[in-house]
Amino acid sequence: MNDYEVGLKSKWLNDTLLLNLNLFRGDYTDLQVSASRLYTDPVTGQEFGIPFIGNAAKSRSQGVELEGQWVPAKGFSFGVNVTYLNAHFVSYPNSAQTTVQGYCATTGAGTPYCIRQFPRGVPVVDDLSGQATPYAPRWSGSLNVVYGIMLPGDLRFTTELDPYFTTEYSTVSGDPIYRIGGYVRLDGRLALGPEHGRWSIDLIGKNLTDRTIVTYQDVYTFTKEQPRNVALQFRYHF
Repeated sequence: MNDYEVGLKSKWLNDTLLLNLNLFRGDYTDLQVSASRLYTDPVTGQEFGIPFIGNAAKSRSQGVELEGQWVPAKGFSFGVNVTYLNAHFVSYPNSAQTTVQGYCATTGAGTPYCIRQFPRGVPVVDDLSGQATPYAPRWSGSLNVVYGIMLPGDLRFTTELDPYFTTEYSTVSGDPIYRIGGYVRLDGRLALGPEHGRWSIDLIGKNLTDRTIVTYQDVYTFTKEQPRNVALQFRYHF
């Protein structure tokens, strides 16, 4: 594995604006990756995927990370963290068949759909060279908006919004069935505590818009993030 990285850290406008930029690139050889093969039970005829660890010859991960924070007024701040990522297999010529290929090589063999998809026959292996690696969205990041005001008794009331976003990505490379759509998740927090920060009462909200956010899926199952939930938290620093 070879890693390359160059960056810039800077402060502007009397230290009220912070901008950090990082460019990175990683080249990997003999990368182990998770994959799945479609298996048909000879007794029941049921199809299901069998996970296994495969070996990709070469892959590359490169991109740009931007971190920024701006404090335009006392108690008011904006923050941003954004990543652009281009992660793909440079060489992976002997990957397992995709789910569609596995289906057309077994149960679906001879159907009109499979004949249209593979007029020359279903390949025994797939070639994922040039395909994106798993869990590698092209864009992802978060925003942060914080506003705090002072109250009588040396108390500070703070409001915070934290949207997180990601574009689509695949949990298994080259297989459209395993593709996860992009989404935005909105989190937030209300906090009350003294200025010195010894203690704090926080009302924390996750997935405030109550979106159904799928994080993994295959032919038969999927997982998702929790629906909207709110928690009350008390913190004390000894």
